[in-house]
Amino acid sequence: MNIKVGILLGLVSLTACAQETPPLFDPNGLSLIIGGNGSVATKGSTINLFGANASLVQTGTLGLPFQLGIRQTIERQRLEDTDTLNIFTTKLFYDVIFFHITKRLDFAVGANAGILYGNTPLRWRAGPEIGVRWWLRPNAAIVGRVDYAFDLKEGPLNVINYFIGFQVKLEKSKTK
Repeated sequence: MNIKVGILLGLVSLTACAQETPPLFDPNGLSLIIGGNGSVATKGSTINLFGANASLVQTGTLGLPFQLGIRQTIERQRLEDTDTLNIFTTKLFYDVIFFHITKRLDFAVGANAGILYGNTPLRWRAGPEIGVRWWLRPNAAIVGRVDYAFDLKEGPLNVINYFIGFQVKLEKSKTK
């Protein structure tokens, strides 16, 4: 419980310290994010042989800028003492862009929920996520994200998922 309170207080203080710098990008529009992903086990061992991720994202403003979208992940994993697994996940996500450090760098905090399937039992998962974007141009960014997954039936999975990729706006930006 104390860890959760500490994280919440840390996020609030970071947003309070953030500069009121207008972003380089127009916060409204449709984007595509593609890249690679992996997993790190906090207990036991997992070997992630391959991971790819694609997201279709709608960004907008409702008080704060936000991202709402659907994400598809394909992974090939080898877990401790088991065969190789082909894993697919389909998730919905919602992230709030809390602040911009500069015109090019922003941070987001949010949540995701979805289904895991493949040659593994069907599972429903949800969890918090945090991300960062470095805008190279008004319509292109490098994206990094981590999340901690919870199985909705069995609880914490002791796995931190990570992602690095590129975001491209599919609509022309109105911001110069």
